[in-house]
Amino acid sequence: IASHPNVLPSFAGGFWNKKPPLERYYVPVVLFFLALLSKTHHATIPPMEPIQWKAYEYEYRERPKDWFWAVGIVALSLAIGAILINNILLAILIIVGTVALTFGAIKKPVELEYEITPAHIKAGEEIFPYRELKAFGINEEERKLFLKSKHLTYPLIIIPLADLPIESVREMLEHVLREEDIDEPLAQKFMEYLGF
Repeated sequence: IASHPNVLPSFAGGFWNKKPPLERYYVPVVLFFLALLSKTHHATIPPMEPIQWKAYEYEYRERPKDWFWAVGIVALSLAIGAILINNILLAILIIVGTVALTFGAIKKPVELEYEITPAHIKAGEEIFPYRELKAFGINEEERKLFLKSKHLTYPLIIIPLADLPIESVREMLEHVLREEDIDEPLAQKFMEYLGF
């Protein structure tokens, strides 16, 4: 070794530069991700039985004759005001909108079948997967379930709970959605106050 001075440096360099095999890192990383996926799977899909019930899609109220007279007088007054300012299109929209709202107010609700499962919520023929929802809220006084949707066309879904136990609904949904303090929009409350 003394007669060959390059032997010791090359031997030491080869020893210290030797890298461990990559297979050593494969097993811990794979096990970590498998454990993470296992926890996520059990957290999102709890082994619970579906909840099924029937309820009318909304609460129906009888309108007295005075209500129809009041709606007609207000709509006619607004339409005449629009005509006086030479806005015929606005007058037509007021009349058409009033007629549509009136027919919608006197329409009787349909009884639908509702279902909450670990995969989705069903209201009649419509199915709302949890991946399309953001959060839920429960109004215990009015017995309504509010669902925040990711779709702009229907951002809020309202489902009547009827006589369903509220705690069973909350226990089912809290595994897949976060609970928030959600209430009906003010515009919808105002329309209900007017009788529409």
